[in-house]
Amino acid sequence: MRRRSSLFTMHRATAQKMSPDLLKILICPVTRQPLALAAAALVDQLNAGVARGEVRNVGGRVVTDKLDAGLARQDGAVIYPVRGGIPVLLAEEGIPVSATPRA
Repeated sequence: MRRRSSLFTMHRATAQKMSPDLLKILICPVTRQPLALAAAALVDQLNAGVARGEVRNVGGRVVTDKLDAGLARQDGAVIYPVRGGIPVLLAEEGIPVSATPRA
């Protein structure tokens, strides 16, 4: 339980560092849909899959670095990682939500 709590705290801390003004202007580099912070539960689920080597990004590469937070596309189909408080908005770095491993 402590680990889960620390992941949630990390997600919340990263989310608090991101400027609300920045979040208002971020868009998907592919579809131009708005992005919003992904739910902590989804980020935790992705990170569990990353730890097991089960998560691949849109570019087909295995994701090896955990997400501090995520930015979800408006349609919910893709999550872009946030690492060190920096959104990684490269098309090939997006993670398809449909491929997210279930806990």
